[in-house]
Amino acid sequence: MYLFLKKGLICLLCIIFSGMESLYASPDITTIAFRKYYRGVESAAEGKLAEAVDLFEFCLSYVPNYSPALLHMQLILDVQNEKIAQKDAVRIFQIIKDLRDDETFSRKEKISILIDESPAYFLYYLYRASEFLKLHQAEDAMADFDKAIEQNPEFYLSYYLKGMALLKVGKYDSALNEFIRVTELNHEFGDGYFQAGEIYNKNHSYDNAIIFFEKAMELWPVVKKNQAVYEAYNNRGTLKMKQDLYTEALQDFDKAVALNDGWPEAIRNQGTALRNLNEFEKAIQKFDIVLRTDENDHTAYYQQGLCYMGLHDYKTAIDKLSLASYLAPENIYYVFMLADCYFKNGDYQTAARKYETVTNLDNHNYWAYYWRAFSLEKTGDYKDAIFAYREFIENAPEEHFKHRLYAENRIERLHKWLNRKK
Repeated sequence: MYLFLKKGLICLLCIIFSGMESLYASPDITTIAFRKYYRGVESAAEGKLAEAVDLFEFCLSYVPNYSPALLHMQLILDVQNEKIAQKDAVRIFQIIKDLRDDETFSRKEKISILIDESPAYFLYYLYRASEFLKLHQAEDAMADFDKAIEQNPEFYLSYYLKGMALLKVGKYDSALNEFIRVTELNHEFGDGYFQAGEIYNKNHSYDNAIIFFEKAMELWPVVKKNQAVYEAYNNRGTLKMKQDLYTEALQDFDKAVALNDGWPEAIRNQGTALRNLNEFEKAIQKFDIVLRTDENDHTAYYQQGLCYMGLHDYKTAIDKLSLASYLAPENIYYVFMLADCYFKNGDYQTAARKYETVTNLDNHNYWAYYWRAFSLEKTGDYKDAIFAYREFIENAPEEHFKHRLYAENRIERLHKWLNRKK
C-alpha cells in the first residue's frame, strides 16, 4: 500500500504542477528523480529541511524545471530567511504528504487555516490553488494565483503555475501572457520559454515560436527532441516555400532534420525546396531517403519525376510519374505532369490519352484540353483537336484571352486543313 501511495503522489504531482514528463531525458532517470523528490517531501514533513533540500536538489539536477521541487525550495529558503516559521513550513509538507483528506479537514481547508494565520504569505496561495485545480474549481484557483502575484509580483513560479493552469482550461492566449512574464522575471527557466514557444507554434506564429524554442534549447537541451520544436521549423519552412523563398525554407527544413534525424516529412520538404532551387540531383537523393522509409510514398515519386524532367531525362521521369499516378490514381496533378512528360518526350499519342484522363477526372480542367489539342494536332487527329480547343475556349476564364484567341485561330486553320483533305 505504501508503494502504491508513493507512486500515486508522484504521478499526481506531475499532472498538477508541470506536465513536463514528455520532455525528460529518460524514464529511468525521471523515476529516480521523482523518488528523490518524494523522499524530500517526507523528510521535510519530519522537519528535516536540510535533508529535504539535498533531495530536492538531486531531483532538480535531472529535471531542472520541475516546479514542485522549485516551489518547495523557495518555501525552505523563506524559512531560512525567517519569512515563515519552520513549523508552518513543516505543516505544508505534512499536508502535501497526505494523499487523502482526513475526516475532519480537507487538504484545501488545512491550507486555508494556514492562510488565515498568515494571510500575507504568498506561497500558501499557490499551494491552495493546486487543491482548487484538483477539485476543478478553476476560478478559485485563478483568484489564489492572482493573490500570490499581488503579494509577490517578482516570483516567476506564480506566473508559471497560473499559465499551466490556464493551459488546462484551454485559455492559451492568457497562458501565453503568463509564460512571457516568466521569461522576463527568470531568464534561466527553460520551460517558461518552451511553453511560450508551444503556444506560438499552435497559433502558427512560427517566427516567435522559434525564438522562444531556441532559448529553451539553450537552457534545456532535452527540448531539442520535442516534436513541437522541430515541427515549428518544418512549418515555417513550408510557409516560406509557399512564398517562393526556397533558400530560407531549406534552412528551416535542414534544422528540422537536424533535430529529428530521419523524419520523412522534413526530408521530403528538403527535396522539394532543392528541386525548386534546380538542385535536381540532390533533391532526388532526399526523395530516395523518404522512399527507403516508405516505398509507397507517391509524393516522393512525383517529386522525383519533376526532378528528372528538370534534367530532361524524360524516360526516367515517366517511370517515376507513372508510379506516383499508379499509387494515387485520382491525383490530377500526377496525371497531368505525366501527360506533359510524354508530350516533351515526343509521344504525343500517349500524351493525348493522359490529358483526356485528366479531363475525365475534372471536366473543367481547361489546360488539359489545351494541351490535349496540341497533342492531337501532332498526331494528325485534327477533328478531335478542334473539339479539345473548343472545350478549352468554353472552360478557360477571360484572363486567358490570348490563349483563347490562339485556340480560335487553330480551330479555323484546322478546319481549312480538313476541308482540303475532302
